[in-house]
Amino acid sequence: YRVPGQVVRDIKTCSGPANTEEEARKIMNDWDYDLSAAFYLEALKQVEPNINYSFEWVFMSKFDNKTNIYYATPETLQKGLDKVRKAIDTIKGWRKHGYTKPATTLRGI
Repeated sequence: YRVPGQVVRDIKTCSGPANTEEEARKIMNDWDYDLSAAFYLEALKQVEPNINYSFEWVFMSKFDNKTNIYYATPETLQKGLDKVRKAIDTIKGWRKHGYTKPATTLRGI
């Protein structure tokens, strides 16, 4: 969800609790949410280059029915952007060698 000119909110459901920053950070790391956040913000820069959006994850837990908001730090977004760039470089490498479909997924790059 995008609040024009302000923030992107990525609403996530989770099967376990996300009531502490540690719990949320584990979920974000397990699912590479930093990568998707960086990708979304980079895409927005292409459309709205003069606006710097912030990014928030809204975790809705099916475990305890609690909702919590966590804000992406510049470090988290940079880590995600590094993953995006590495994935793009990997795809370029495949194309350079004539591969049209990867043998493995990008997860864990």
